[in-house]
Amino acid sequence: MRFLLIPLLFCFLVSISALKLPEKFDDSQFSKSGANWLTDFEMAKERSKKENKPIMLYFTGSNWCSYCVVLEKKVFSKRAFIDYSNKELILMYLDFPRGKRLGSELETQNYTLLDKYGSTIPDISFINSQGELIGNTGYIPSYVKKGAEAYVDHLKSILEQ
Repeated sequence: MRFLLIPLLFCFLVSISALKLPEKFDDSQFSKSGANWLTDFEMAKERSKKENKPIMLYFTGSNWCSYCVVLEKKVFSKRAFIDYSNKELILMYLDFPRGKRLGSELETQNYTLLDKYGSTIPDISFINSQGELIGNTGYIPSYVKKGAEAYVDHLKSILEQ
């Protein structure tokens, strides 16, 4: 009986690990993707004003939101998005991880901005340097499936309105 228990326990542990959602890469790896993500709202507003670019607020649950993981993997890490965003946007990364503390100041900032501009996770809101809402979107399966180029076109259409 004891010899049967060890293989069963091993199979159980392997099964549990296979069910785990893929984790989003941490902030340092995300920055290495080539996109210039900021986490400080005041800095984002200053850069927006200085460079005359809108701010893209990206509300994410990095370690629990499966749609966020897909959006980051299929859009935000791709050359089409990186080139467009570095040229046309100030990127703001607002994370709401589970089981991980960000620090009280960052957490307060992120929840304040979610209450003001966001509606759900994932959510993408565009604002100007004065903090006025320009447009809003999120995980749109049809654009994500078509790839980063289609998603960038979608973002452009929101900003043109």
